[in-house]
Amino acid sequence: MTKSVASCVAGILMAGLACADETVLDITPKNDLDSLATVSAQTLPQSAESQRILSDRQIGNILLARTNAVVLSRENGIPLVCQVGMDVLNIMQIDATRETYTIDYYVWVSWKDARLAFDTDEFHVDRIEIPWEEVVKNGSLWSPELEFANSVDIKTTAQSLRMEADGKCTVTLRQIGTFRSTGDRQSFKKFPFDRHDLELTLESFRWDTESLIFEFEEEQAEGNQEKIGELETMSWKIVDINSFTSEKSYMGDPAPFSRAVTAITIQREPGYYFWKVCLPLFVLVLIAIAAPWVSHHELGARLAITLTTLVAIATYGTIVGMELPKLSYLTLLDKWMLSGFVISGLCALETVCVAFLSKRNNATHIQVDRHTRWLMPTVYCGITAWLLFL
Repeated sequence: MTKSVASCVAGILMAGLACADETVLDITPKNDLDSLATVSAQTLPQSAESQRILSDRQIGNILLARTNAVVLSRENGIPLVCQVGMDVLNIMQIDATRETYTIDYYVWVSWKDARLAFDTDEFHVDRIEIPWEEVVKNGSLWSPELEFANSVDIKTTAQSLRMEADGKCTVTLRQIGTFRSTGDRQSFKKFPFDRHDLELTLESFRWDTESLIFEFEEEQAEGNQEKIGELETMSWKIVDINSFTSEKSYMGDPAPFSRAVTAITIQREPGYYFWKVCLPLFVLVLIAIAAPWVSHHELGARLAITLTTLVAIATYGTIVGMELPKLSYLTLLDKWMLSGFVISGLCALETVCVAFLSKRNNATHIQVDRHTRWLMPTVYCGITAWLLFL
């Protein structure tokens, strides 16, 4: 009878532990964590039948309860080294007018904390995964306090913390972020053959280089090269992806902050501007240049041709300008359009001069027309070629 009762009690206890495994726990307060750690030490399985009776969250609670891992762990005052990895999944949008870009990516940061090491025989696992946001919310573990220095808006879609038996902690974040361009504002000079760097600049909000430094994983460079062929955009070509570390000093801080930067070099595909802007304008300017071939008696027709071209160039310039930030310098396309505008204007002026001379019965207007017919197209084509190979 006694053995039967004991068997029933044992069955109830095992069923209760199995239910606890399925229960979703939050990262619990300190007192509760101490209790859970004590109970765990008494009830953890000693036989193969009861292996893996605790969930990742329960194991995480036990580990955090019996350690004081809320402060930065450094050996002999040496800065903690955090290994960084970034994986760009998609370049969702590039807004040249606002100088921003939106990227879907993974970022993960790893560091070693010997205080969190555990024996695999104790829990019958070599790693656990728990929600990172709950750990941060409860302040139960030291955090590198990550931020992207050039971010405008970031949405985190998934996040986790992996704790391994040797004390290695890895925070993984899946985010969609909008970033502002921090590159050279002169990079639009060769528009529409321009190149730009889209940077993701990770740094710690709190810990400077005396406490923490970032290093990229060895596999990062290889992963970057694989991504070059995978990433695609309609208007841009991915030229290169580089990852590097740097330091940034801020006013009022005694030491600089470590940065981990992934820079995506992109080049604009000029096909749209060639077919939709350059080719029509080139034809229009050629028509304006052909005005001197029209008889000087047709003053109205000659002026109509050149003035129409001037209006068209001004309109195209306004439309193209709407796709760029407000720049204090001329782009390559601006210079070419301006040259067409000036040449068309000179053709209009030449028409007026020829009409004035012909009314005075001055035969010079014939010579003016004759020279203009060859001079203007030569100058225009020369300027076009010079700008292309500039």
